[in-house]
Amino acid sequence: MITPPAISWLRFPATAALSVALLASGCVGDETDAPNNNGDSAQTCTGKCDSTASAFRPLVSLTLVADEAFDDPVSEADAGSTDTGSVDGGFADADAGAADAGTADAGFADAGTADTGTTDAGFADAGDETTDAGSTDAGSADAADTSTDAEDESFRLVAAVSDEQLEQLTGDEALSAKIWALTGDTAADEPLQAELSYDAERATFVSEAIDLATLPSWDTLSIRVSGSFDDKRFEQTFEFAAGESEGTEVVPDPFAAAKDVELAVITIDPELPAPDYDYPSTDAPFRLSGTEFWQKWPGGHNPTYSYSEGTEAGRKCMTAAAIRFEAIMADPPEALVELEENSEWGGRFFNWNDDYSHEDSTGYPSGAVLWAWRTHLIKWISQTGDDGRCYLPTRSLVERAAANCLQKAERSDGEIQGCQAY
Repeated sequence: MITPPAISWLRFPATAALSVALLASGCVGDETDAPNNNGDSAQTCTGKCDSTASAFRPLVSLTLVADEAFDDPVSEADAGSTDTGSVDGGFADADAGAADAGTADAGFADAGTADTGTTDAGFADAGDETTDAGSTDAGSADAADTSTDAEDESFRLVAAVSDEQLEQLTGDEALSAKIWALTGDTAADEPLQAELSYDAERATFVSEAIDLATLPSWDTLSIRVSGSFDDKRFEQTFEFAAGESEGTEVVPDPFAAAKDVELAVITIDPELPAPDYDYPSTDAPFRLSGTEFWQKWPGGHNPTYSYSEGTEAGRKCMTAAAIRFEAIMADPPEALVELEENSEWGGRFFNWNDDYSHEDSTGYPSGAVLWAWRTHLIKWISQTGDDGRCYLPTRSLVERAAANCLQKAERSDGEIQGCQAY
């Protein structure tokens, strides 16, 4: 049962375009648009790809509000305040109880329309039958509503934007939604879809009425909102437990994709500041040392071993490479363990990043590489693109490199210098 709280609505005269998707995923498949260093086509996203969630989060709330709360139009004088005499989901009624001949107002049912007995399963009734302008229902729910089956209950999605973004809102007032119902960790096979629009009177984005009967049983609703303001794209996720009307934002780990050991390419939000560098924590004998940048443009460092001299994009990608190393070495491939035991290599890697993020870069990133620079040291090579993309070693790449280096060791009395995989 969903019980919406009273909400004090913000007022700002603007519109914007958004899209809402629940449990949206990154791309899965192959992308072959980017050329490699030779100018040929190269696979930049083979098998699995992912886009890291945006650090830009302009939405301040996502709320489920009873459909009955929209029966009362908001007046210019009263918008943004709550009606202390009636429970209306936070929408104040400037003309409380004023009867109207049943005409619709901006797509919302007219205040004063008699309640026909539709259920709200815990939602307060904003369409009280009382037509006396001086009376209120003191917050009581309509008995006719709560006496009927909960299957008739309906609600709307309401998204509010931060004050900081209000003056920058532009474009069409269109918003779409896909609503996934979760039971435990299992989602329904098909999402419920809805259309939303910008409500200028209430200064927020509001969906059409959604019938709860169209949703399968659920423990959680998980809603991801995405769009762009002032050419800045964003994604935000809100979760609703059963009985809750106010969504709880799930703030993502900006480097979560780096922990998926088979993602060859991730996208790191350009708005995210580069973090300080932390060396990965791994069990002996495998360890990753160093920070080595090769900046692929005239005047770039070739190389620099100072993390602080890396670009913002380069440092973020190098951080992601260290996180990936830690994730893989938490359960190192058997071939890598065998290589360390049966060669002169002692398990040491060195963090190297080829940075193509500058507009004057020569060539393009083509993918991560593992290369035994010397028998005692394998270079752990990631690559940075100019669009936030970061190309990382995968577990499969590590397994191929270990197999190649084992063959080299068998032929060269334990020496592995020069073996590689890409």
